[in-house]
Amino acid sequence: MTSTPLFDNQPICDALEEAKNIIYKNQGAPRKEKQEAINGIETALKLIGCPKHR
Repeated sequence: MTSTPLFDNQPICDALEEAKNIIYKNQGAPRKEKQEAINGIETALKLIGCPKHR
């Protein structure tokens, strides 16, 4: 098995950040649903080890 860098999920981290921004800017969505979606994305960022979300 080859060794990998400590954090090689940067493209995933970037995509999740972009999704979070799109959800945040969506004016038509109910606030509670937006917050639940953003919380889920924050959890995913922590689970994949995104350096900004540890």
